[in-house]
Amino acid sequence: NNGAGMFGFDEGWRAAFLILGAIILVVGFLNCLLLMRESPASMGLLRVGEVAGAGESVHVEKVSGVRRNFAVKSSSFVFFALTVICLNLFTPIFSYLSPYASLSEAGANASFDLPGVITSVFLVGAIVGGYIIGFFNDKLGGHIGALVGGIIGAIGLIVAMLGHSNAIILLAGAAIFGVPQCFTGLQYPAMALTLYGRLDYEKIYTTITPIAPW
Repeated sequence: NNGAGMFGFDEGWRAAFLILGAIILVVGFLNCLLLMRESPASMGLLRVGEVAGAGESVHVEKVSGVRRNFAVKSSSFVFFALTVICLNLFTPIFSYLSPYASLSEAGANASFDLPGVITSVFLVGAIVGGYIIGFFNDKLGGHIGALVGGIIGAIGLIVAMLGHSNAIILLAGAAIFGVPQCFTGLQYPAMALTLYGRLDYEKIYTTITPIAPW
């Protein structure tokens, strides 16, 4: 964010967006080219539920879970959808962090670009949050990960509000608030897997994803 601001002031915002777009295009293309594969077999891995047997033979374990048609008609799916909508509220609040820092007493008195730095700190919190929430998802299930992430995010937002006149407290709150920002790509599939199993996991996940922005 500080780099984007520097480009904007030095080269103009039009040129800055072109430069940043070119960087994102190149980095994104290289990541897709180098990291994405057609199937687990291309990386020497087995599919989910597939177990290597004796010698070269391979057999597939029976995958348990709930069928999509049954899942979407259940009361648990309604609560799942409401939970996803509530968790998604953390994402739009992020766009108000920089204006809040700019208008705060801490922003006016800071000797550095607090609005730019607070966004960077927030994103660092989001990266760390992926590991924290992922740990709870793996050990205790997606519903526990969602609960822990929601509590951490609420604490971060409260700390940021209390740091209106103190830049350090404001930045700490932004970093803590960044933890649940991994929900969109991490938590929804984890919750779908925990609640309904692997049988129709992909179908249930693709059904719940469009509900989140509501």
